[in-house]
Amino acid sequence: MTGKSNTSSFVRKLIRTLLFMVFLFVVGFASYLSTHFFYKITDAEHNVKSDSIIKDIVSDTDVVDVSHNLIYSMNESTGKINHLLLEVFNTKTGNLDYITIPVNAEFTISNKLYQKLCNHKVDIPQIVEVKNLSKYFNKDQIYTYGALLMEDLLDVDINYYTVISSSIYDKYFTTSKNDTQSEKVQVLSDTFKAKLEGMSSKEELKDYISSEYGNVESNLTLKNKLKYLDDYYALDLDNIYYYSLYGEMVEKSFTVDVVKSKALLDQILGSESHTTAQTVTDDSSNESTTSSVGLKIQILNASEIPGLAAKFQDKLTLSGYTVTGIGNYDQGVLTNTRIVVKDESMGSDLLENFNNAEISVGELPEGVDIQIILGTNDNILQ
Repeated sequence: MTGKSNTSSFVRKLIRTLLFMVFLFVVGFASYLSTHFFYKITDAEHNVKSDSIIKDIVSDTDVVDVSHNLIYSMNESTGKINHLLLEVFNTKTGNLDYITIPVNAEFTISNKLYQKLCNHKVDIPQIVEVKNLSKYFNKDQIYTYGALLMEDLLDVDINYYTVISSSIYDKYFTTSKNDTQSEKVQVLSDTFKAKLEGMSSKEELKDYISSEYGNVESNLTLKNKLKYLDDYYALDLDNIYYYSLYGEMVEKSFTVDVVKSKALLDQILGSESHTTAQTVTDDSSNESTTSSVGLKIQILNASEIPGLAAKFQDKLTLSGYTVTGIGNYDQGVLTNTRIVVKDESMGSDLLENFNNAEISVGELPEGVDIQIILGTNDNILQ
């Protein structure tokens, strides 16, 4: 009896032990499932929150009369930005303008936007460089947030973005040879322009856009892109204008002049239809005219009309030119304005601002590329 009692007692203890172990396993597994489920939910909430800020503070993609398209040229192997352009297309005037945004451009995010980004757990410094956007944001966010930062910098609505690999971008754009600028201006390549000019019908242009759109990434659908077809076909490719953001090189960074850059954009948006070409130096052209945009211009008053030099300084600055100084001319009164340039390729695009102005090559003060000597025929104060 004693042996049977001991055996029965051992079995009961063994069963209790096994049941307890099963209980611990069940509790542990349940804890794992609940923890896994919690983190899955919170991670989803984080993603929803990340998406919500984009939807909350970036305008919806749409077709508008004046569109702003932010164009990224991306290095396929490194994922870094090679070029950044803002395309401004005004369907009312038929004007197409491109603004080069230097990839080494450095600027400060406004306090309002920076606070909003911080509130949404976006880890980014308040002073940013364009070339570092790939460090601040992941691949799924960089283009949208990049557009958001450009909106903040230039006080403009970016309607959509277009992402192009560097190899394809090089088919569309080339770099001007304006050596006086900190960042060389990006212009349409002659090959690409010739391709477009050779199209004899809107249907041919439509097929080309549809084909090329498969090689780019954009938040504007092909269907909406083609809503601009009539306006694209009517474009005069010779009257496309090119600019670069204002700023100065500080060590290896290009510090954006926000006031002048915003004024440049305002000037572009307020321009009437382009009726003449804005000529720029092109790599394939032997006899070319250098754009005065980005060159250092000095204005001297030879009319003895008070305030005339300051008035022209304001006018040319609003037109996108860089006036570094004004003063009085001390060698007599002139009737017609003279434009003195360092090189014979310069100055011709300034003629439309004056009455019967004359261009000549001459010696200029250090740091001056073009000197405008105002005559009495250009009294715009009347």
